Amino acid sequence: MDACDLKSDQDRTEWISRVMQAIATLKPGMARRDLTPLLREEGGLSTRSRRTYVYQHCPYIKVEVEFAPLEGAGDENPDDNIVKISNLFWNIRFTIELPFERIHLPG
Repeated sequence: MDACDLKSDQDRTEWISRVMQAIATLKPGMARRDLTPLLREEGGLSTRSRRTYVYQHCPYIKVEVEFAPLEGAGDENPDDNIVKISNLFWNIRFTIELPFERIHLPG
């Protein structure tokens, strides 16, 4: 169910609860590949051992994941072990456009 289809506060609260419960099923010891049914990689800076993921159905819901990379593999590997998953967090950026005003300085 998409959040846009939700009509009431109760529906939205239940949706968030289900999202939180689903993300809580991800645990240290699982593999990187286990994240893909719920999460997708966020763009931006990351390392092989740490990456931000966003919930598949809402890009504002995020978690930070730390990995223990498999030895001998140079790039991210689907079998890298999850070491730590942060609490779920929201990250919404707002841009406020202000009208340009020319400032005249005395002189």
